[in-house]
Amino acid sequence: SLADPVNPVRIGALEQGLAGPRLQLRDTLLFAVDNGHLLVISVGNPTAPVVIQDTAAGLVDFVLNDTFLYGRTTVWPGGYVFSITDPRHARLLSTFDPHVLTNMVAPAAIDDTLLVFGVRTVGLVVHSIAVPDSPTLVGSARLSDDVLGLAVVGDTVYTSLVTRYRLVRMPSGIELKPIGGVEVRPLRVWPSVAKSVLNIEGRDEAALFDASGRRVLHLKSGAND
Repeated sequence: SLADPVNPVRIGALEQGLAGPRLQLRDTLLFAVDNGHLLVISVGNPTAPVVIQDTAAGLVDFVLNDTFLYGRTTVWPGGYVFSITDPRHARLLSTFDPHVLTNMVAPAAIDDTLLVFGVRTVGLVVHSIAVPDSPTLVGSARLSDDVLGLAVVGDTVYTSLVTRYRLVRMPSGIELKPIGGVEVRPLRVWPSVAKSVLNIEGRDEAALFDASGRRVLHLKSGAND
């Protein structure tokens, strides 16, 4: 419960564990992967979440928009497309095999018309999903390092790297143009075990929590008593 955002409180739990890399919430439904199974979990009653659909599809990762879910699988060289127009009854539409997805890593992002992946040894890869069950490769950009996180907002792709990219729509496809980024200065905290004074260096915010998870102190740059 985030009724009091300063003090998040656990109010419910799912009885089974979830072994997949991704969870995505849509209104009162939670989509998850557990050992290859696509799970749709109702959290309409947040104190008692319940699995309302369990589809054994060999999925290892997925992304979704309002109407479709694209999942990568290890048992078929490509993935699956599910219709989630009725999310309580996710329905398999077809399989797809865009070749580069066989090397897909966890980061992925989606909007109404584009599907963006971070791919090992390649960088960013953009597919058109104008035809939902047949994604078409429309653009890519080589990067110097693996992408750890992705988000698409309008015509901008934000990555966990310093650089962000502009999606330029052209007759022949998509061109990704780097447009700069934001320097991140992570916190440095010492000593690792503190009994009296904790030192912080950096611009990010920090806080001190007690054992129950309640925030008890805002921490500032410098020495904190």
